[in-house]
Amino acid sequence: MKISENGLRFIQQWEGLKLKAYPDPATGGIPWTIGYGHTKGVKKGDVITEQQAEDFLHDDLTFAYATLE
Repeated sequence: MKISENGLRFIQQWEGLKLKAYPDPATGGIPWTIGYGHTKGVKKGDVITEQQAEDFLHDDLTFAYATLE
């Protein structure tokens, strides 16, 4: 399974790009989030590059695809 460019842009716009870790809006804390909604292994104070955010998104989508198949 592969996401279309339009689908990828939609996710990026919906999530927004944050290069500094921030607390989950629903809980005000855990899980910490970074990039385009990435949470795995993120902790307070983490900072990433835009390329790392793209890589995290790719990894997260790969995990989601595997879960769906």
